Amino acid sequence: MVYGYIDTHFPTSCRGSARGASQALVRFGSVLGPLIGGWIVGSNLGMRWNFYAFIIPAVMAAVFVPLIPKTR
Repeated sequence: MVYGYIDTHFPTSCRGSARGASQALVRFGSVLGPLIGGWIVGSNLGMRWNFYAFIIPAVMAAVFVPLIPKTR
């Protein structure tokens, strides 16, 4: 869905850079998520802390995504 947004909202001249930046953020998150989950499990904090750690980015996304302008 992010690539569709990028294709719609970015001009052709910088679309490749925007896609590359978004891929870098996605890959960073795919590495960071399991590391955080493993750290929480390894530190014996309890499984509910995994929920707390991962709900924060989800709530932030739910707040900021509607704020993205719908026009170019």
